[in-house]
Amino acid sequence: ARGVVTDGETGIVVGDTTKGAGGTDCLIFKVDGSGDSVWLKTFGGAKDDGCLAALSDGDGGVYAAGYSHTAGGGAKEVGSVWRIDGSGSQLWQANVQSAAHNRLLALAPGARLGLFAVGQRGSGVAGGLDALLVALDPSGNVGGAVTLGKSGDDVARSVALYERGLAVVGERADAGGKSNGWLQRLDAWGARM
Repeated sequence: ARGVVTDGETGIVVGDTTKGAGGTDCLIFKVDGSGDSVWLKTFGGAKDDGCLAALSDGDGGVYAAGYSHTAGGGAKEVGSVWRIDGSGSQLWQANVQSAAHNRLLALAPGARLGLFAVGQRGSGVAGGLDALLVALDPSGNVGGAVTLGKSGDDVARSVALYERGLAVVGERADAGGKSNGWLQRLDAWGARM
């Protein structure tokens, strides 16, 4: 399991499995208050797909973030967010495409009913790997993507909304293999503060 959300009575767990349509698929299951399975679903295609984070949608369902090689045509990994309703039906899948690999690792609710996702992009824009921040609207449309990073490899691990904007935390590994944590404050539009 990679993430869990609960409404106090039931829980939804996200992760990945090798028992789906492709090599690895996104696994999402719901349990009741006794821990008994209500439903179990896999999402993905012929290539590797996986869920790495969960966020309640506030309506009994879940947003799950991760990656999809299927949506990337198998040649590359795209960052993906799935919205699953309380009965286990997929409402939409949003994919963050680029010339390089993307992977989404954490989610946070946005100020206007949308959400933010963070992770890593193999863009080489500011180094070998860069941190990635993505804004999505309630229908799963990507409203924008911002690359964060300096020299070295960066990954964004968590994001939170606060009264003046966003806080993104992550880590950077330099060429010598040393890793350091960082905090980046951004306004609600993704601009550095």
